[in-house]
Amino acid sequence: MEIELAEIGNLVEIVELHKKSFSKGFSEVLTEADLLNLYNNLLSNKKCAIYVAKQDDKFIGFVAGSSDGKYLPFTMKCRLIIRTFQKFISNPSYLTHILGILKKIFYYAALKIKAELVAIVVKKEHRRMGVGKKLVEHLEKYFIEMGTKTYYVFTTSDEGVYFYRSLGFQQIADIELSGYKGYFLKKIIK
Repeated sequence: MEIELAEIGNLVEIVELHKKSFSKGFSEVLTEADLLNLYNNLLSNKKCAIYVAKQDDKFIGFVAGSSDGKYLPFTMKCRLIIRTFQKFISNPSYLTHILGILKKIFYYAALKIKAELVAIVVKKEHRRMGVGKKLVEHLEKYFIEMGTKTYYVFTTSDEGVYFYRSLGFQQIADIELSGYKGYFLKKIIK
């Protein structure tokens, strides 16, 4: 297995894997074009990094991180807000979901999150083989180069909490979102 910095040619595979794996929060309102824009921004931002894992030259996973927390351009933030409210207009029960997203945003601000593991996904058939751990190790090397000492991750799965704890993260907050629970974890890099 090889871990390498992502390139433009990896974006389609990254977006496809993201779409298959994430369905809550903002991922619910992001279009494929939004995701391509998001990961392209991460790829071109010097304060962000994306690593891909390959086995026999085949893409099997990725990790994306930001050392300054400013990886969403203003235009994308506006699009997310507009799409979220459009969804609410067509389905008023979506209000509880909007409140959950806002709650998550307020936690980010309260915790003063700067550096963040934005997303990590390994294809199901390659999980529990150390791929995720290797991806995170590469991201941490990048964070160290950027002078980052602490970084955070947000997950909505118990499996994610277990994975991050196994890598030395500490669970610092649990929040009740609309119909599901979210967890903030942090890691101090040594």
